[in-house]
Amino acid sequence: MAGATEGGNSFPQPPKPDAVRDGVGKVAYSYQNIEQTKREIDRYVKPRIGSLPLPELDHDVVQNLFHSLRGTPAIANHVRSHISAAFNYARSKKYVDRGSPNPCQFVKLFKLKKHKRIIKGSEYSEISEAMSYLWEQKPGYRPELLCLEFLMLTGCRIQEAKRLKWAEVDLTNGRIVLEEHKTIEKSDEDKVIPIVSPVEDVLKRAAKLRKELGFISPYVFPHIKKKGRRPKTEHVDGSVRRVWDLINEHAKTTVRRKNFRSSYISRGGQQGYNVELISKVVHHATPQTTLTYYLDFEEQQKRQAAEQIADSIRADME
Repeated sequence: MAGATEGGNSFPQPPKPDAVRDGVGKVAYSYQNIEQTKREIDRYVKPRIGSLPLPELDHDVVQNLFHSLRGTPAIANHVRSHISAAFNYARSKKYVDRGSPNPCQFVKLFKLKKHKRIIKGSEYSEISEAMSYLWEQKPGYRPELLCLEFLMLTGCRIQEAKRLKWAEVDLTNGRIVLEEHKTIEKSDEDKVIPIVSPVEDVLKRAAKLRKELGFISPYVFPHIKKKGRRPKTEHVDGSVRRVWDLINEHAKTTVRRKNFRSSYISRGGQQGYNVELISKVVHHATPQTTLTYYLDFEEQQKRQAAEQIADSIRADME
């Protein structure tokens, strides 16, 4: 997308990530998904409306673009949000008249199904076996393997794990303090991850690997240059997905990386911890988010709970 001019002859470049703190861009440009946003704009928005004059950007144009992405409804919803945020940004900068209607206003979002996939105990065992195998067979992927293990043991978000820096790790006080995270705009406070024994083990192995590699990186999970590939970042990134595909293939599982967080949260619920505490541990903005999108129980546990409740009532009735 070309940068906007004072005359408003081209579609505006979306706001920079730091603009979110000024209320521009909202969710579409938060720290957590800025890289995904850039990819979607480059792939779906720029080719279709990148050179379109602003006066020609109307509801029909956006609706046609939105409809063409109906095969991937989640991406279609994202694209609509990106265009809407960028147009609002253009109005705030007076690239278009402040009274101009947002062309996305009457484009209805697709309803998405919520997928609550909880990792079973047997699957954790199979995944662990696959990770041990790859640790020996693919030493170049060890930072990615450690990053994935860290994700499973902390329930943190994927980007938070990838970008984790040694400066944020406080082994003395047993905690990790993330200065940048998804809910920082709502909570305005650092996110603290307790360094419990399994997490400490991962960090110690990461420190040992850092020493073995012989190069200094500010990131806990650094990107090791693979043969024929030039790393785009100093920390692990796209390679994490490739390694996870290898793990799924070896373990014969169909687990997604996003399932780590929901499984971590549900495991806490299954062990009897209340929703308020779990939401604090994973740093959700509100406990309602934990209930609505993540917390789930296996059928056997639901049946057991129902049986115990019914038995207690029957006991009082006799």
